[in-house]
Amino acid sequence: MNAEDRIELALLTRDQGLADLLAARAYLGSETLSFLTTRGKSDCAHVAVCKCQQSSEKVLKGYFLFHQQNLNPFSGHNPLQRVLAKSGRDTPFLQKFRLVIRQHPGGFLKGVQWLEGMVPSPPATTNINKLSLPDLPMNTEYAFWDKKSCALTLPAVYFRPRAALQAVLVATSLCKIISASGDAIYEKGLKDFLERFPPGSLPVS
Repeated sequence: MNAEDRIELALLTRDQGLADLLAARAYLGSETLSFLTTRGKSDCAHVAVCKCQQSSEKVLKGYFLFHQQNLNPFSGHNPLQRVLAKSGRDTPFLQKFRLVIRQHPGGFLKGVQWLEGMVPSPPATTNINKLSLPDLPMNTEYAFWDKKSCALTLPAVYFRPRAALQAVLVATSLCKIISASGDAIYEKGLKDFLERFPPGSLPVS
């Protein structure tokens, strides 16, 4: 991939991540978006959490791709954890990024890791005939095995508005941190988004 294509792909990945964050915000506190699940009345908090996970993943992948870091934007769902674990090539850019992320206050790092911990992940075996219900992992999209209740359940039941708000705040904080890291067009796009949709305008406080 040449430099022009790489930059274009990075910016489009960023913009899709921002679109996901905007969609997540739209679900916060909206009673009109409640619906019925197979387990009883729920709301769309899980949609907000899922969108925030996708937002943080895309914003990070686009950021690394824009700055020529060796990260395939189409591979894996947990770019932050891969970078923190020094997976692949290590560079001064990534070393600085790790330092900034780890020093950020307020439990931010745990928040992003929390989001990345809920990505769709396949069971240990690919043979569905050998699966048992306890093999199904927790994620933001599919039915999973709830170890506490020892029952099969859905993300729509598991997530509540408080979790949705926390997810939006984490994804927004990630954008703020990256937007302050430099003057490149990638970072400026994040800054422009935050100025147009400031955290103070969130529908839930």
